[in-house]
Amino acid sequence: MSEIYQNLGLYPAAEQMAANAVSTLRARKVGDDSALASVLVSHGKALHYIDRPADAGAEYRAALEIRKHLGDTTSAVVAQTIAYLGSALQDTRDDSTAEKLYRKAIDHERARTLPGDTVLAFTLNNLGVLLRS
Repeated sequence: MSEIYQNLGLYPAAEQMAANAVSTLRARKVGDDSALASVLVSHGKALHYIDRPADAGAEYRAALEIRKHLGDTTSAVVAQTIAYLGSALQDTRDDSTAEKLYRKAIDHERARTLPGDTVLAFTLNNLGVLLRS
């Protein structure tokens, strides 16, 4: 639901909804599972949209740690989250780390060799913007 609110531009409501989802899953003590990782990414995106990139970065990092703990280090979801983290860091002016993360996400996606991959396109675009500035 938070994603729908984000798509409508209702960013504060989306952030609150995603924060509630994170709290609910943690209260249920779901542990490190993919549902929590997904909700953390959703919350990170909402935080990013309301100009809280440092907080967004923390959520992306937590999601990546969960994915790593689950043995998922090469999926498109991981590459996308790495790119989101790069974007958050770029917005905090940590351009050198952002560039490294974009390149890491690109390497992940190129290794997957999927035609028409939107994650790769998104990440290449963000890297291009970063390098032009």
